[in-house]
Amino acid sequence: MPLIQFSLDVLNNPEALSFKFSVIDFDVREGIVKINVTTSYRGRITLKDFKIVVMNKTLDFGDLRPGSDVSRILSVSMRDVKRLLSKGLTLEFSINGLYYVTITLPGGKYSE
Repeated sequence: MPLIQFSLDVLNNPEALSFKFSVIDFDVREGIVKINVTTSYRGRITLKDFKIVVMNKTLDFGDLRPGSDVSRILSVSMRDVKRLLSKGLTLEFSINGLYYVTITLPGGKYSE
């Protein structure tokens, strides 16, 4: 039943699971950009061990409970910021600890 409930939540509400990436700091001297990654979850089933894998880096968000907003910091080199925009990302989690899910989302095209 949790798999069906999660599927219905996502199908009925495209905003049930959303992400926001925002630059919070950059150090020109060090060549590092810090990006705040916020995951918002509005489904009804707990997503356990939620992770986002981007550019060979894993951000561990722990358990996403209904109504949660969780943020993590991603540090990347300034030269990799463009690659970040074009690379895809992978979501890994389990639905209520029962069904393990891996979703790969394609990256977008970047133009200067």
